[in-house]
Amino acid sequence: MGQLKEVEGQELIEEIIEKEAKVKELKLQTKEYNRQHKHIKRSNTYRLATPFVKFGNIFTKLFQRKAEAKLLKEIQLLEADLAHLQEELGKRDEQLHYMSLDERSYKTFQQRELLRQLKLEGKLVPYIQQVAKQKEEHLNNYQDTLTYAARLFMDEEQEQRNYIYSMVSAGFQTDELPEFMVRPGLDEETYPLENVGSFRGSLSRRIRQRQLSQTELPEYVLEDKLLAYQFIDQLKIRRPKTESQQFTSLTVPKKARTVIKPVDGAGSRGVYLIYDENDILDVRRSRKLSSIAELEESMAKDLAINWVEEDHWMVEELILEDHQKKLPARDLKFYSFYGKVGLILEIERYPEVRQCWWTAEGKRLRTGKYEESLFKGIGVTKEELQMAEELSKKIPAPFVRLDFLSSEEGLVFGEFTAKPGNYDEFNKEIDRQLGDLYLEAETTLTEDLLANKDFHEFNEFIKSQRKTLTKQS
Repeated sequence: MGQLKEVEGQELIEEIIEKEAKVKELKLQTKEYNRQHKHIKRSNTYRLATPFVKFGNIFTKLFQRKAEAKLLKEIQLLEADLAHLQEELGKRDEQLHYMSLDERSYKTFQQRELLRQLKLEGKLVPYIQQVAKQKEEHLNNYQDTLTYAARLFMDEEQEQRNYIYSMVSAGFQTDELPEFMVRPGLDEETYPLENVGSFRGSLSRRIRQRQLSQTELPEYVLEDKLLAYQFIDQLKIRRPKTESQQFTSLTVPKKARTVIKPVDGAGSRGVYLIYDENDILDVRRSRKLSSIAELEESMAKDLAINWVEEDHWMVEELILEDHQKKLPARDLKFYSFYGKVGLILEIERYPEVRQCWWTAEGKRLRTGKYEESLFKGIGVTKEELQMAEELSKKIPAPFVRLDFLSSEEGLVFGEFTAKPGNYDEFNKEIDRQLGDLYLEAETTLTEDLLANKDFHEFNEFIKSQRKTLTKQS
């Protein structure tokens, strides 16, 4: 009901703006018509032609009734044609406005073929330079157009102004918003800057912070799987049992009921589940291997195609959701914002990879990612959600994804992920929702740090790592 009222209110504002504009236009047209009418009546041509016009009317009435009817019909047809042409002209003018902002007709397949050909001919670099320049010019045109459109409503009623600002801001990136559009957000609760938050932008900015930081950011420290396990052990959270050392692809033990994975890997590349020596699952490719020789060949290929960057592997306990059926545990990935889960990704990896997205309230949703492989998942319990939120609250970072495995005995910790893969593929709505959660988390974290919150477990973990490094040196 509330959404319906909001839509009706927006439609009313649009109608008011349109009608006010029409009134102004009609007043201007009336004024111009009166001016031209007076000018014509004062002219010599009008005064001399008046008697002939009257005579012509009499002549038509007496002698040319049929001719007049025929002429009238032709005029009507011409007026209809003229109206049609004016309508078409209006459409062409509208298209011309858009084309003046972006003249290129983009077709993905053709464009990619062109790029491949230019690369082969050694002409891709100047082409990229020209396209980058042209894109910047086009974006500037769009930005100038939208900015000026917003400026036209700076002095209008607050409700109309805010409505136009909201529409215009949808066409801007956060760093493109002009100051005059942001200013009302400081003083008016009625003007929420809903389009400012961006998960994509926040993560990209965080990566830049990492580049500028003298020390590793907390969530990136925990991306090291072995270090993450030490932190998790400190919190007494269940995780897979692991071998204490790292291996190469040739020396790694290939034992039954174990998992082989890269020390520094992502997206299940290079992950193998060994049920026994004749029954091995290549997780990334969702295929069965029937021998250790096939496993070694597949690992060598992972390194050759750079799916796994370094020949450093680890071995850990195989976690299953159903031992009798040899069913691999589902992945449950919690997008966590310093004590608040905003999104949950459930992944089933065999017999094929499928995904399901959940809200923290337990509702399925679409996010723009994995649209071609969605399935009806099982979801998580309130206890599992609470566990994830409590864990993320112990890490002094605005965002970290917590990855778990769903076993027969409950959740088993997998890894921390500071930067989820392809985070730019979320649709605009999800990107903004997660962006707002990121901003809220930054605010709450700052408040806690100012209140001298002691991240005891994390600080103890960092101290232990420093002691280890000191001993080694």
